[in-house]
Amino acid sequence: MRQESATFFNCRHGSPSSREFTALCQVFNLNPASRLEQALQLSQQTEEQKSRAAKLDQVAAHPEDFDIAALHDPNEAMERETPRD
Repeated sequence: MRQESATFFNCRHGSPSSREFTALCQVFNLNPASRLEQALQLSQQTEEQKSRAAKLDQVAAHPEDFDIAALHDPNEAMERETPRD
């Protein structure tokens, strides 16, 4: 039995079928629908994090492609010399 559970948790036989998933949820007294919703939310969060990381990597690799208008203010010199109230 111990070897079978180790094989199961090492995912040697792939993902559990929907029947196996439902049976496991029943064994642990869990709601299968809520578990699937949680898995979907986690998956979406992971994809969003990967997307953000890819965008940050792109900006870091090519900052010249992402110029910010405020950094190219034509009135910068005049505004610097204007006294503050």
